[in-house]
Amino acid sequence: MGADIPARSSSVSPRFIALAMRDPESSPLQRLQIIKGWIDADDRAHYKVFDIAGDAGSPGTIDLETGAWSGRGHNSLCTVFEDPEFDANQPGYYYMRAVEVPSLRWSWRQCVDLPASDRPQECENDAPKIIQELAWTSPIWYLPKGL
Repeated sequence: MGADIPARSSSVSPRFIALAMRDPESSPLQRLQIIKGWIDADDRAHYKVFDIAGDAGSPGTIDLETGAWSGRGHNSLCTVFEDPEFDANQPGYYYMRAVEVPSLRWSWRQCVDLPASDRPQECENDAPKIIQELAWTSPIWYLPKGL
């Protein structure tokens, strides 16, 4: 990722190979996404998210006292993506996003690491206890001929 797609004379969509591997010190991967952005004829910006690999709707749970995930996760995900809505006359960009399964927020993780009786009052707050980490690539840009 991080390049320019040469202008095309037809609306044959470019193909992208999307691959992500789990960080050994992090949570498993849940899914890969391609984010497509474009400017329409009225100069309005738009974007669309395509879930391209993994389990976007896969239910799973996280134990708030241990951080253990029960559900499906992946050590790696790989697929080929072809934009089903590609328009050779429309400028745009694409980037990939790797989404991990939910995990404990660092501040709650610190609280959980203490016995419940030793937790400071600050552990009782309204901050979300669960987060979902993301990693993303540099964009690939597309400009039609003449722009």
